[in-house]
Amino acid sequence: MSEEYSAIESVRAAGRWSRTLDLLQELDPQWTEAYSKMATNPWAGGVLSAKEAALIAVGLCASITNLDATALRRNVRAALSVGASREEILEVLKMAAMLALHSMSLGAPMLIEEAKAAGKMPPPDGGTKTPTPFCDKMRAIGQWNEAWDPFAALDPLWTEEFIAAGTGFYTNGVLTPKFVELISIAYDASITHMYAPGTRRHIKSALALGASAAEITDVLKICVSLGANALDMAVPILAEEAAAFQPQTTGGFAEAAALSDVPPGRSTTVALDGKQIALFNVDGQIFATADACPHAGSSLGWGQLDGKVVKCRSHGLCFDVTNGKNVGGAGLTLQTYPTRIDGDKILVNPG
Repeated sequence: MSEEYSAIESVRAAGRWSRTLDLLQELDPQWTEAYSKMATNPWAGGVLSAKEAALIAVGLCASITNLDATALRRNVRAALSVGASREEILEVLKMAAMLALHSMSLGAPMLIEEAKAAGKMPPPDGGTKTPTPFCDKMRAIGQWNEAWDPFAALDPLWTEEFIAAGTGFYTNGVLTPKFVELISIAYDASITHMYAPGTRRHIKSALALGASAAEITDVLKICVSLGANALDMAVPILAEEAAAFQPQTTGGFAEAAALSDVPPGRSTTVALDGKQIALFNVDGQIFATADACPHAGSSLGWGQLDGKVVKCRSHGLCFDVTNGKNVGGAGLTLQTYPTRIDGDKILVNPG
């Protein structure tokens, strides 16, 4: 079994992608293999436990800056299957909700600056002293963040209520303090959030609690792997819309592209009648061939065109685009398609 095949099978075994994976393999098998290898890397390395990795994926999908319900359901199921308890998953979901605090972290300092400049800054604590036992406890255990000072000054009661809802993550024993820091890194570093001050603070805290650089690296890799959720959403839509699309036809010929999109000496690739077709402009004449190199499937529309010869970027095989023949006698040939020009329209007969 090849390494790439193993990566794809790991995705299937984890219950990820399903129909999306099948569609991706049909559209671009080489990229699907390469992406699958990267996306499964944090789970294959063993630096984080399967349960830790699954809980981090749950948190990222549930995060207030993400809210991906389809991926969340899949990852909750995966977390349960590797031994995560309902209480642990719920704790991760609570943390995902509390990430909304960063709205206050961003806005409170600005409000204080502008209120002072406008002469509208209220006196600290409204002139009274509000008891803040939960805030005091966070300070005592070293988990107080100086970034919270501005909104604590603006509204100590609200701050106390917020901290009361969040202080248990470190003390109730459902998750270890180290894991709380690791998943906090994921929340803050996620592509949908990218909150640099929090990421740095939680990295420092995680290292102080015994986390290794390798563990933190795997947390960041999981953040990147969650990019697969974009494919989950978009690839089925692409397949459905492409299947429903009916190009304008003229006697078996269909509009493939605008002539201005393929100037002399250039090439591109288009989808037509369910086929990937490469278009080449050789001294003002348009030629069309199958896009996939018959050697390993790489795109020839994105190859290197020199005169009437295109060179595959993957392995260097060359083909004459005017007749599809291999230059060099390797015995491989390309399917070619008739073309016409109608004004600025390139027409191709894909039949």
